[in-house]
Amino acid sequence: MLFANPVSLSPGRPIRTVLGGTGVAISTHCKHVPEAVEYLGYLAGKLCQRTIYGLSGGQPVRRSAWSDETMNAITNRFFLRTLDCLEAAWVRPRYNGYIQLQETAGIPIVNYLRAGGNARAVLESLDELYRNSKKARFSNV
Repeated sequence: MLFANPVSLSPGRPIRTVLGGTGVAISTHCKHVPEAVEYLGYLAGKLCQRTIYGLSGGQPVRRSAWSDETMNAITNRFFLRTLDCLEAAWVRPRYNGYIQLQETAGIPIVNYLRAGGNARAVLESLDELYRNSKKARFSNV
């Protein structure tokens, strides 16, 4: 299996994706903040990102790791093949309710792609899911 950038619907205009996932942070309950800050500096540093972090299967945060020769040699050029996608991506919205929207909005899209139907009804369904997601009262960021 090879990964690549998304398709383009018109020349020079690739589809943009959403970028966002699990990050790292220091808890407010942390009793060793200086040590935690030092460790996060190491974790996000050039050396760790293109060696132990990336070589252990992590997805590096640093662009220099995405273009690293060794990282690309061991991943069949995964990072270089998908770099344009990463650089053009929208940053994931951070409002309460977005994750639920992302999880549920694919359902009407997949159903439409599999069975056809009324495109306008799908768009109206997505719009309703979006509006409901903005009203969410739970935290998921």
